[in-house]
Amino acid sequence: MSVQRRKDSKGRVLKNGESQRKDGSYMYRYTDTSGNRKSAYAPDLNTLREKEDEIQKALNCGIDFDNGNITVMEFLKIYLSQKCTIRSTTEQSYRKILVSVEPYTLSRLRVNQVKLVDAKAFVIELSRDGKKYSTIQTYKSFIKSAFDMACEENLIVKNPFLFPLKKVMVNNTVKKAALTKSQQESFLEYVHESNIYRKHEDDICILLGTGLRIGELYGLTVKDVDFKNNCIYVNHQLVWLCDRRNNIKRMAKIHKPKTTAGIRTIPMTKNVADCFRHVIMTRNQLAQNLEVDGYKDFAFATDFGLESADNFSKALKNIVNAYNRLHPNEPQLPHVSPHILRHTFCTNMINYGMNIKTVQYLMGHSSVQMTLEVYTHANQENVISDFANIMNKCESECDDMHPAV
Repeated sequence: MSVQRRKDSKGRVLKNGESQRKDGSYMYRYTDTSGNRKSAYAPDLNTLREKEDEIQKALNCGIDFDNGNITVMEFLKIYLSQKCTIRSTTEQSYRKILVSVEPYTLSRLRVNQVKLVDAKAFVIELSRDGKKYSTIQTYKSFIKSAFDMACEENLIVKNPFLFPLKKVMVNNTVKKAALTKSQQESFLEYVHESNIYRKHEDDICILLGTGLRIGELYGLTVKDVDFKNNCIYVNHQLVWLCDRRNNIKRMAKIHKPKTTAGIRTIPMTKNVADCFRHVIMTRNQLAQNLEVDGYKDFAFATDFGLESADNFSKALKNIVNAYNRLHPNEPQLPHVSPHILRHTFCTNMINYGMNIKTVQYLMGHSSVQMTLEVYTHANQENVISDFANIMNKCESECDDMHPAV
């Protein structure tokens, strides 16, 4: 005996779980991953079935959006779990955002309850707690992308995080400035003469002479440094990632460069080559045998293992603080980081007149715009020097055109 299936008012056969309501709209009943009965609604059958497909996909992945009643924190975790193609370093950054966001009221709100006023209140709270504009922008961008997915899943109608951050708070971000020539001289002279900090001199000189990213530098193996042809082969970088189960324990991993443009060959000056020779000659013999993802014989190996960006950054901070304490009556050194040393190399090359496309290649940038807009700027010292050189050239040309009678 055949079972007679239910039909809607237009005579269409309804699937299991589907029903038509008295007002003509449609409802779909299903069981979530926790065994609870849930309902989804739509004005027409086609829209309902689109929702059914989305619900089934989510259930197959073990995801339960609960029709938007899920909390923001739960939803952010689901959103992150769906981003399977991002780099490990990016994933780690996103997980840190989740940890930072969790204490705030926003994390406990239901996704379908979050309004524009809640989103703005969240960024204001972050600001009051001392978070920098750039950090808040990063948090907002991540959450906005998650709420974009909520819109796609029809959990909400409009994304409450679409507003420009500058309309809520003042952008007080200070652009990272390259070291001036005098600052570079003072910094290097102090490091060279210091019994405490001289051990970092080679790393600093190499970064200032190559523009390498710190992960690229510490990922170099001996065979990547070609003394015969005076060049460095960059095709990977060393990164340190926190164990997902233990945010304290860190693991060294080898990744590809930041972009495909990061795969490059960088020429070495005599000074840079000498620094590399000294680094390789004085490295710890046991630590150099460490292997990471098939790579071994690292150029930078200390008594404690492989070098890390965090340790070097702390060393640079200590150097600046020590210098400024010892020279209170002289111009103070600004904040120095591995990225600022790279930034300084780029700015120096352009100030020296190097072709912008060549600088782009050396920096491993994917576009010239990044080289120009992000890494170069004018400072007073360079302006005065460039102006004097141009004026001298102009005066010389004028004298040639109008010789003295």
